[in-house]
Amino acid sequence: MTDIKKMTKNWVEVREESSPGRIVLRPDSYNLPPARGRRHLDLSSRSQALAKSPGPADKLESVAGTWSVDGDELHLSAPGWEGHYSIEQLTEDLLVISKK
Repeated sequence: MTDIKKMTKNWVEVREESSPGRIVLRPDSYNLPPARGRRHLDLSSRSQALAKSPGPADKLESVAGTWSVDGDELHLSAPGWEGHYSIEQLTEDLLVISKK
C-alpha cells in the first residue's frame, strides 16, 4: 500500500537515473545537478496534478491535471504524464514509477 503523504510533493524527473520504461523522480528540494529540460510533476495537492516542463525560454510552464493512487498504482491525467504507472519504490526522497 502506497503512503500518500510521501507522494504529495513536487517531483522532478531525473533522466540520468532513469532507464527505458522506468522513471526516477526526486523532490524539487533534492540537491540535483543542473540540467536543461527537467520535467516536474507536482502532486502536492490531493488529486490535482501540475505537469511542469520548460517553455521556450527554459522557464517552467504548468498545465493542470489530476492524479490518484490505487494500491501501488499511480493514475495520472496530466499532459506528458498520461497513463497508469506501477509504483516501484517510494521514499521521502525517491519515487520510481514504470508505465503499465
